[in-house]
Amino acid sequence: MRFIDRALGALRYHRRAYLGELLVALLFCAASLLLLSCQVATAGMRAGFSDRLAQFDDQALAQATSVLDTVKQTYVTLDQRYTWGWWGLVAAVTLLGFGFALWFNRRRRRETTAYLMVGKPLGDIAAQYLLESVLVFTLAFAGLWLLCALAGATLSNALHQLAQATFTTRLDRALSSASALKDITRLMHAHLTSFNGPGLLRPAADPAPTTTISGSLQTLTAGLGALFAGQGLGWGVGLTRLRRHLQRTAPTPQGRP
Repeated sequence: MRFIDRALGALRYHRRAYLGELLVALLFCAASLLLLSCQVATAGMRAGFSDRLAQFDDQALAQATSVLDTVKQTYVTLDQRYTWGWWGLVAAVTLLGFGFALWFNRRRRRETTAYLMVGKPLGDIAAQYLLESVLVFTLAFAGLWLLCALAGATLSNALHQLAQATFTTRLDRALSSASALKDITRLMHAHLTSFNGPGLLRPAADPAPTTTISGSLQTLTAGLGALFAGQGLGWGVGLTRLRRHLQRTAPTPQGRP
């Protein structure tokens, strides 16, 4: 219990610094949920596109190979960007956690020195400091998760529309309108279908989005992992340096050289 009490007391005493960490945690969780939800929505749109293509025979699809390949590549590119963006976000939070631990180590130098003087192991001190950050991150995630639970349908629909708009924008940049119209016309003439040209390529005909935000568990585990990796390393470096400094500057007992 004293371990928990010290952590809670430190949160109150260093509340200004931890408010900044709370803001970073909120931004990370929001950005992670955004990227993961858009990735899931794009995967659903890609599946819908494949289902629409399944209504055509191979001979018909051969009439529009160029434009269909462009659509498929657009989906692949978007998925890669969401994936790399998410990993970049995790890496950025890990680096921020490392820097925060080093900065906070200097701010809490007296407190840490007192712990070392009474014989506390480095592992116990680092565990307390990490627990404080875990509590802050958990609070940020829980607050954002509650918001998503209360407004899940609205947020999910907004993210689905964002994914659709992002795909349409990238597709319009990749396609030449003249060549696309020519390929689609050949495809429509080769097979009787209820789809118009844009409806075949774009996700307007896809089913309605789910009513929940995707990636909650992945965001939680990745955030905690980045916290332990970044701050764990930062506290390890900072505490080890401080202990060595105290050992070098400790007064030599009388009678010893």
